[in-house]
Amino acid sequence: MTICRGAPVISHLLFADDTLLFFEASGQQANIVKGLLNTYSSATGQLINPEKCSILFSRNCNASVVEEINNILEVQQQVFEPKYHGLPVPEGRVHKGQFETLQDRLRKRLIDWSEQYVSVGNKEILIKAVAQSIPTYVMSVFRLPASVCDDLTKMMRQYWWGVENGKRKMAWLSWEKMMLPKAMGGMRFRDMRAFNQA
Repeated sequence: MTICRGAPVISHLLFADDTLLFFEASGQQANIVKGLLNTYSSATGQLINPEKCSILFSRNCNASVVEEINNILEVQQQVFEPKYHGLPVPEGRVHKGQFETLQDRLRKRLIDWSEQYVSVGNKEILIKAVAQSIPTYVMSVFRLPASVCDDLTKMMRQYWWGVENGKRKMAWLSWEKMMLPKAMGGMRFRDMRAFNQA
């Protein structure tokens, strides 16, 4: 599999206790993969359970080829789980809806905090130590859509300035200035877009 032109070709990925294999959708390639798996099984004594395996085909793949490969590899599941190690499994382009659980987790945490009286110093610590670290794992794997980063920032901003009777309180300083270092008059909050890119 190539990610883009000029990128190195990827044949397999090892992640935690899973292995992802990439190969051309053809009977010949499926037989080679089956042979490799059989060699692995006989060398290590570990059997591959086809019932726990999943297979994903390109939308352009011919139905007869799909059936042939399924018969060779004996894999039944043609759908990946919607989540893999807590991360969304993207099919095609990454879109905002795939990260709703991330936004919900942050929203729930901020709502829980806003129901308690917290000093400004504690708010700063909660935002920096907890709220800004919640998306770190997902951001280390995905480049989130800019709208998701903006939504995360908006939630933290609203928590910082507060909400009263369903209306936002006055923001005394722009969030761009709040992201500056303390020596420059800011609070050194993270720019979520830049953090995701980094």
